[in-house]
Amino acid sequence: MKHDHPKGLTLTEGARRSCNTGIIEALAAAEAEAARFEAMDLLPGRHDTHRGMLKSAAYFEAEHQRCQLLDDLRRRLLRGELVATARERRTGPRIAVAAEAWQYLYPHFADDTARDGLGAAVLFQVRIAGAAPAQASLAQDAMPPTVTVHADPKPVYSVSTLRAWYMLRRSSWPTTEQPPSEADDLAAASQHFGVKVSRDPFRAIRREMAPAAWKKSGPRKPPK
Repeated sequence: MKHDHPKGLTLTEGARRSCNTGIIEALAAAEAEAARFEAMDLLPGRHDTHRGMLKSAAYFEAEHQRCQLLDDLRRRLLRGELVATARERRTGPRIAVAAEAWQYLYPHFADDTARDGLGAAVLFQVRIAGAAPAQASLAQDAMPPTVTVHADPKPVYSVSTLRAWYMLRRSSWPTTEQPPSEADDLAAASQHFGVKVSRDPFRAIRREMAPAAWKKSGPRKPPK
């Protein structure tokens, strides 16, 4: 896939270039049909009830195909066919998003966010690209956006967002640094969400997802 921007493509651009062509064509046809009926409504004369029903059906079909496209995009991200980078804050550094994180995250076309199962935004300014070694540098972009955002809301804390955050922490942890302890992870989670994270659900997530080296007891040794 060709990339026109060093950060990758928006969710909409990436989906339209990389996903199932049948879905894309069906979506384009439904959007065109809806637009045609909208243009007809602007013409003088009495509005036809049957035409209104057809327009509603076109919009319904477009929304259905849009959902299909989102599902296809998410599957490709989960399989690693596409890779994503994003910001944990609207003005934060850009990080790589682990493929398995898409088990718990859902792309959102309207604002290029990734959301948890409750609909809360977890990642911002998501950009995607084809999975190729040359694109590893995408995750190194730490430049803030050109538009200054004054409101920087804290991430919404829930078990699903905590799970997504921990997966990102695990996948982006520098190999040159010693593994974090449970206390380190819990403190980092509380700092990230701006609230005291409950120990029991955090321990369950860490027990399931942390690498074996992170679970060892005793003094931590730096990597060789």
